[in-house]
Amino acid sequence: MTYHLTEEGPKPCKASVRECPLGGEHFDDRRVAQGAYEARLEQHLGAFRGVVDLPCAFGTMKVMDGDLDNFKARNALISGLCGDLAKAIQDKHGGDGYLVCYGVEDEAALEEAWKNGKLVDSATHAVIGSKASPGEFMDAYGRKSTKDLQDFYGDDAKVIKATPAMLQEYSSGISDKLGNFADSVLQLDRLGVSYDYQEWEDDEPDDFDEEDDS
Repeated sequence: MTYHLTEEGPKPCKASVRECPLGGEHFDDRRVAQGAYEARLEQHLGAFRGVVDLPCAFGTMKVMDGDLDNFKARNALISGLCGDLAKAIQDKHGGDGYLVCYGVEDEAALEEAWKNGKLVDSATHAVIGSKASPGEFMDAYGRKSTKDLQDFYGDDAKVIKATPAMLQEYSSGISDKLGNFADSVLQLDRLGVSYDYQEWEDDEPDDFDEEDDS
């Protein structure tokens, strides 16, 4: 059996009569294929496509596109742009969307809150279901369990499946600019890497442009 590299990692190649439609190098050993896949990911995601502006509490923050090693970028993407990031992941890579909620217990109650214009009052964070570990979730801080989310947002928080329309309403409208960050989140998920929610900094970011209110 040989393995080829797909967007989701090494997969057995079943081509026999015709050439493999994916082409590229094939591997006899799955572990070697996994190593090649991870190296390709690192090379691809390491080649960030310049600087992007992210809206944040301080104005506009300039960060390297797709760079989740940057604490300030992660903070912006979890604090104010989580809906946009979740939608970007869903648009580019698929996956079910979820909202971390208070005061609603299930999908029916969340649907009712949404219909009544109470979605923003009920939800505090948006995530996408993990592709690598079903039952867990992805955001700018990597892969998180329900317990991780409740440890940060409170034991009374519920993680409830959301419709694409809910994610659309929960976003600010810049999801189309977050494709490289979506790729980086998928890389964290595939490699089982996550950052600690408690890793907050007290100092203000020094890489932002203050908005002129005059």
